[in-house]
Amino acid sequence: MKKAQPAGLLPSLEDLPFVCPGCRGELLVFDWGYRCPHGCRRDFRLHAGIPDFRIFPDPYLDFDADRERTDRVLENLDTLDFPRLLERYWSWSGETPEPLRATFVANALRGEERAKRILDLAEREGLRDAGSATVLDIGSGTGNLLAAAQGRFGRTVGLDIAMRWLHLSRRRFRDRGLPEPALVCACAETPPFPTGFFDAAFSLGTFEFARIQAILLGQTERILKPGGLFILNTVNRYSVAPEPHVDLLGVGYLPRKWQRRYVRWRRGAKFENIWLVSRRELVTMAGRNFPSVSARLPKLTAESVADLPPLRRAAAKVFSIGSRLPLVREALQWIGPEWDVVLRKASSGG
Repeated sequence: MKKAQPAGLLPSLEDLPFVCPGCRGELLVFDWGYRCPHGCRRDFRLHAGIPDFRIFPDPYLDFDADRERTDRVLENLDTLDFPRLLERYWSWSGETPEPLRATFVANALRGEERAKRILDLAEREGLRDAGSATVLDIGSGTGNLLAAAQGRFGRTVGLDIAMRWLHLSRRRFRDRGLPEPALVCACAETPPFPTGFFDAAFSLGTFEFARIQAILLGQTERILKPGGLFILNTVNRYSVAPEPHVDLLGVGYLPRKWQRRYVRWRRGAKFENIWLVSRRELVTMAGRNFPSVSARLPKLTAESVADLPPLRRAAAKVFSIGSRLPLVREALQWIGPEWDVVLRKASSGG
């Protein structure tokens, strides 16, 4: 029986419009989820209130493994606070080397300061209508930007390919006494939203994990309103700093086919699913969909580096000072650790 919304859908999702992520056709609604009645003939079921619109699984766990990991998160969601739930989660991840687990936990715990920097950049770029703007966080992960964005916009939606991370992020909002935002499980390359729905989109640390980066850019442009803003933050392939996902120097300077072998040798970790790009590659790729492209060095704040380890904090201060000097800034555009990329969709008739 067709209903207005599936039974058990998270309340924050009740008035969010969805389309088929495959063909973008209208969906039928059932108690258990959604069905595409068109050529796709796909079913999209709920998992503990979150709809699963994925066309393909995430790079690290297949559908069954993700479902099992998600259920373990849900078993602990009501009993562990956010930091302890993160630690528990990484204790289950046998594929992740133990030295990297503590780094990933620490990054998640201080991620809101990084997100605030991106949100401040959005305001400087003209996204100030907090009362009515609808924005999307692509690769919302542990909820850094979603938490930092509370109160800034009319509505914020989180999308992630990993169901487990969406449910884990709910603990962050509970601990902070914040309402749980709209959370949707889907691939960034096939977002289940109507064309021209969002005022802005953000993506922090997700671009390098996308299966097809050009399609992610094209689909983000599609779901933005005319003149909409897309800000993404991504790692520089040719950075002189350690690659942040594996904490190794020089990874991006190797031929791509050697990178995974080097990481496996040095860290015992996988690197097959990370695709680093240079500044030139990124600007060229983004320019195919967005007429306005600006890749710039991040503007670090004292708050965003305060919790870094001493050596990283010192390096960040040197970077911040150097980025204010014209000649150094020009060099850092090519060898700095990352960029904040500001993309603007064409306006109507433009």
